[in-house]
Amino acid sequence: MKNTNNILISFVGTNDAGKLKGKNDGAVLTVLKNKKFDEVHLLWTSSSNPEINYDYISKYLEKEILKRKYCKRIIRKYFELDDVIDHNEIYPKLKDFLQLKFKNSKSKITAAIASGTPSMQACWILLAESGDFKMDLIRSNEKWTAKPPVTEVKLGTGLPRIVAALEKEVKELKPEVVMTIKHPSLKIDNIEIVLGYLEFCYYRYFLTKALSDEKYMKVFRYELPLEFLESIIG
Repeated sequence: MKNTNNILISFVGTNDAGKLKGKNDGAVLTVLKNKKFDEVHLLWTSSSNPEINYDYISKYLEKEILKRKYCKRIIRKYFELDDVIDHNEIYPKLKDFLQLKFKNSKSKITAAIASGTPSMQACWILLAESGDFKMDLIRSNEKWTAKPPVTEVKLGTGLPRIVAALEKEVKELKPEVVMTIKHPSLKIDNIEIVLGYLEFCYYRYFLTKALSDEKYMKVFRYELPLEFLESIIG
């Protein structure tokens, strides 16, 4: 890979649609309007919402960046994710992508974190905090915040560091979990936790799903899946 001076990487978010939705520029264009980069990588994902097409938004961004002469080299990449809010999936895939693509690069890598889901933003920060990949983080700010258009994300703010030793320790933890139905209670490694009847129903539901290796339940605002309600009532 040819080394360049400054490389910007960003997920493509819904806010980046900008003029496509009759709105002002989103996070990516705001960053490029205020900072210069030699190369831009746009990571787009699939969407379960048929009204949102991140591939199309990434093409719009590429066209606008070139038209405005913000940067001459733009690389769009499909970033495959089954769940865009699952930290456990996003983190390792993002780490692998960065190391595979930029491990031998001497360029300065900067990630713009304002685009994408909150989970994606958190994973950018955790990656930088952990030292798993050396990069700078920046974010764009809405006008109403009265902050500069683009600011540096400061690290060392007490966020948990993900290090190899800690990951190994967590993997080795295999607590014994026992649930007693006659007297609703929960015991984890001989520590007994007394549960209310409703609490017991909730915990049993999610524990059953975990033991069956099922995906966790998704909640949209105040809407709950019918299957969950029927299970609790049962």
